Amino acid sequence: MYKDALRSGIPERGAFVFYDCLCPSKDGPVNWGHCGISLGDGQIIHAWDVIRIDGYTEIERLTALTGNHPKYLGWVPLERVLNQKPRV
Repeated sequence: MYKDALRSGIPERGAFVFYDCLCPSKDGPVNWGHCGISLGDGQIIHAWDVIRIDGYTEIERLTALTGNHPKYLGWVPLERVLNQKPRV
């Protein structure tokens, strides 16, 4: 949904931060992804079993139930999330 707006590097405060992440489903692993919100200074608040704060690159070291690790995709500024593009 935000692929055209993804930015790289350290996410700015308030940005939505996105990761590829395979998750288990009844039909096998599915890339449901993972996301969090940037607190600034590279820190992300997100839910991984519990609500936690991790560095945006540290999240790639977490292990999903599939045994895979999230892969950092980038971040999107909050204003882009709030200003949705109209669906065609």
